[in-house]
Amino acid sequence: MKTAAAQLAVLGGAPAFVEPLHVGRPNIGDREQILRMVDEVLEQRWLSNGGSKLLAFESRLSEILGGLHCVATCNATLGLQITMRALGVSGEVVLPAFTFAASAHAVAWERLTPVFADVEAATLCMGSAQAEARISPETTALLGVHLWGRHADLDSLERLARERELPLVFDAAHALGCSVGGRPLPGQRAELSRHTLGPAAVTGGPGDPPMHEPGSRETALVEAGSVALVCDGERHVLGEGDCVTFDADLP
Repeated sequence: MKTAAAQLAVLGGAPAFVEPLHVGRPNIGDREQILRMVDEVLEQRWLSNGGSKLLAFESRLSEILGGLHCVATCNATLGLQITMRALGVSGEVVLPAFTFAASAHAVAWERLTPVFADVEAATLCMGSAQAEARISPETTALLGVHLWGRHADLDSLERLARERELPLVFDAAHALGCSVGGRPLPGQRAELSRHTLGPAAVTGGPGDPPMHEPGSRETALVEAGSVALVCDGERHVLGEGDCVTFDADLP
């Protein structure tokens, strides 16, 4: 392990890899298998809203994560937005100052106020002491972030959330495949967590599932991630085989 700035390759130290490894480079996997699955989707002529590959993906991910409910969305930012909306959060959300910009973007785009807390030197994740220092009467949620496979202090953040009666959400973008105490890290100690399949994570490709324990929020997440129409003030989520017609006065 490199322990001094002078050891970094950019400053003249020995490089850790023969070829540069860019953060944004995706992991492609078995190309033939990917193309075969794309062909199967095209043959089915079902590209969205509950297609067989999507359902199989959610089911498999749930199995890997010990039975958590998984709802796939088009990207992680939207997944985090849906999470906040499903929790009914308003006001301020405390999150670490050291994280990817999308963590704060998702909060702000839901008309919430991101409040930044410092991180612990040992983990680079937000700790309970740092989070507590930023809690105000307007705080309605805590958003922890697991970085590079290293988890935030689950016990202390959970204790703080319980004491302050605040929902605890984890941005688990870097946590798929990681475990704590023999259990998958995503979903532990949180009301909801979300994982990304973006190129900076363990696997590459679009699609980002919020994950949570079974309960009443399943419907809220599924509906928020589905196509819906509002007719006469009533919201209708479109399901398999649904067809919609519109009546309009044409000139």
